[in-house]
Amino acid sequence: MSTSLTVKGTQVDFPPVCVQCQQPAEATFEVSRSVRFRKRTVTVRLAVPMCATHHAMAMTKNATEQLLGRIGLILGVVAGAGVVAGLFWFWSQRGQNLVAANYLALAVVGAGMFYLVLRLFTGVIAPRYADPDAKSARNAVRITRYSALSRQLRVEIMNDSVAAAIAAANADRLLKQE
Repeated sequence: MSTSLTVKGTQVDFPPVCVQCQQPAEATFEVSRSVRFRKRTVTVRLAVPMCATHHAMAMTKNATEQLLGRIGLILGVVAGAGVVAGLFWFWSQRGQNLVAANYLALAVVGAGMFYLVLRLFTGVIAPRYADPDAKSARNAVRITRYSALSRQLRVEIMNDSVAAAIAAANADRLLKQE
């Protein structure tokens, strides 16, 4: 069972215990979420306390995740180079002068394509193949919603007793507990 807490602001105060097992915390694991707000991106980051064991689990990537990361890197380079080569050929065929602005555009589009493909593999596909223990540690606390307009942050905590301690530590800013 999980508990959802909504707090005012962008920070959540955590007790100094592991969010997974309630042992004394020795490290922090960063959880983040980015949202678009008025033509800019706002990123909320939380430093989630964990014991050494659960922190190691959250940070460890199995062989499949590592392989998918390498595949994403290779495909990102290929996609970026392919887009650059394709645009270069297209502009050359149209008789368009390749000036500094075009070279800059090529670099930006190529780097963007590289980043998108790499992020797709490392941030979306690879985590689906993580070990169950690693998934559990990484998802012990998740940011489920952030409203930049009202500055309300909703987090989901998997351990109910830790959620009660977090709610008590944030009582002055706690808006809702579900």
